[in-house]
Formats: sequence, structure tokens, C-alpha cells
Amino acid sequence: MSEKYNKCIMTIENNEISLMMYGNAYMIAHMRRGRLKGKEWKASIFFAIWCCCMFYMALKHYDLISNPVPVGISIICLYMMTYYLFILPNRIKLKGEHIYKSSHMLNKTEKVTITRDGYTIENKYEALIGYWTDILDCIETNSYYLMISEYSKRLIIISKKCLDDEQNEKLAEFLKKTMPAKYRKTKK
Repeated sequence: MSEKYNKCIMTIENNEISLMMYGNAYMIAHMRRGRLKGKEWKASIFFAIWCCCMFYMALKHYDLISNPVPVGISIICLYMMTYYLFILPNRIKLKGEHIYKSSHMLNKTEKVTITRDGYTIENKYEALIGYWTDILDCIETNSYYLMISEYSKRLIIISKKCLDDEQNEKLAEFLKKTMPAKYRKTKK
């Protein structure tokens, strides 16, 4: 009975993940579920407040000295727009790159085994076993498959460079069947 559930569907050798790839995947994961979710909406709210302050100051004929509150609010709004659109994504990407550099498991992955119920990521140091029920999101990009684990917040990345066309189609079809509500394909 257990052989049926642990039957190997696919084994991927030499799943090499670069520093840049992990940083981008970390940023995509945070755009989907983390602090970057809705960054454009947050920035647009600050832009609307900034526009209202500028309109108020235009009605007062740009008298900056007698209107310090709208000037202060507009400066804070400009900073928050810049923070959400440029600074925060870069900081999150750098944090992902730091996590990648500090982990032997991420930068020395040798083998990924896909089974019906889960996956196993192995290298010469350790092996990580996970189940598909633990996956919160599955995202396919042009260069990799990204799976976000719900409880451990771990990113499982399978590079498309190490897959041929047949394996790529087989893995995409398997992930679509296994996680139909969680699977998404992006253009990034």
C-alpha cells in the first residue's frame, strides 16, 4: 500500500539554483503572501494623499511657510511611495539572497524527487521531505517552478534548466493536477 503512495514520479538531478534566481523567487513569494502583497495599492493611497495636499497648497497659492502640515504630509507621502515601490522590494530580495548564502541546503541541492504525496530535496548534507498538502502556492515562471510551504515558509524551487521539454510538461501537468487551486503560471 505505501509503495503506491511513495511511487517516484520524477527525479531531478543537479537542480542548480543561482543566487539571483533565489532572490527573485523570494521576492515573488512575498508579493503573493508577504509584505509586498498589494504594494501598488499602498503606494497609490499615498499618491492620492499627496495629490490632495498639493491641490490644497495650490488653492493657498503655494504659501509653504504658512502651510507646514500639508508640506510635511506631502514629503511623508513621497517617501512612503518610494519605500513601497522601490526600497522594500530591493530589501526583500537582498534578504532572500542572504538566506540563500547562509544555507547549505539551498546552494548545494543535488537531487529533487517528486512522488505522488510529496517531494524530497537532497544533498550530501541533509534531506528535506515535504508533502503537497503543506504547499500554500505553486507558481510557474519562465525559468523555474516555485512552491511556497505554508507552515515552514520554505521555498521549494525547481529550475527549468535541469529539465528537458518532456519532463517540464510532465511536471507542469502533475502540479496542475495535484494543486489545481494553488497553481499559477506567471510571465515573469
